[in-house]
Amino acid sequence: MKLLLLVVGLLCLATSAFALDPFQTIFSTNFDSPAFTTGDQAVAHGWVVTAGDASRAVIAADPTNSANQMLNIIGDGTETVNYAFPLVSAGEHVRLSYDYLIGAGSSLGTNANADAQGGAWVMLTTPGYTRASLVGAIYDSNNGVWVYRAFDNARGWIKLYDIIPNENEWHRISVDLDLAASTFTMSIDGNQVNDTFKFYNVTTHAVGNIQIYKRYIVGTYGFDNIVLEATPEPGSILALGCGLVGMIGFAIRRRK
Repeated sequence: MKLLLLVVGLLCLATSAFALDPFQTIFSTNFDSPAFTTGDQAVAHGWVVTAGDASRAVIAADPTNSANQMLNIIGDGTETVNYAFPLVSAGEHVRLSYDYLIGAGSSLGTNANADAQGGAWVMLTTPGYTRASLVGAIYDSNNGVWVYRAFDNARGWIKLYDIIPNENEWHRISVDLDLAASTFTMSIDGNQVNDTFKFYNVTTHAVGNIQIYKRYIVGTYGFDNIVLEATPEPGSILALGCGLVGMIGFAIRRRK
């Protein structure tokens, strides 16, 4: 009986550990020295250019704290730039979090195609770069201000946050994605700001890249402390439990 209680107790501990902290970090970067040097291009550290010019994603000093570094996306208002970091994510749910800053003097520019969809944001894409979640600070050309928006498959770009993001002001953005349902929710500075949105592409059920996207804007845009987390597959938790049972069973046999 004592051994049975021990087995049950260890199984409960294993499963409760996942319940308390279901998300496990699978990618994290903060762009700080010595791993990163001011002036380095992102492509020197594993990022891939999928559109545009590699020179427009460089490591730079944080304008709010000279001791800190960030990934600086530079826009001249004329082109779309994409930078992707390839990764492998296993799990039914993933969470992407990052710090975001709009540099002083940044704006939409005068591109003829620029509209309320001009901005810079981070998104998760499939291995083939099919878009899943699109969230970020978008320039509202109608009102001349920055706003936070996210893209919902059924409704298009939706304004999320009543507070206008000021220049040289960091905000923490977190996006929780349900890959099975192709849906996501978003939080800014710890506050959930949307109901459940459908992915840009609702057939997306896997994550293959973290992608930074810039469109039709001028100025500088900072990204820092990018973290991707995933929940373990249910089978992984079951395997852990079975492994514990097996180890205990082996110990019991040795005692006999």
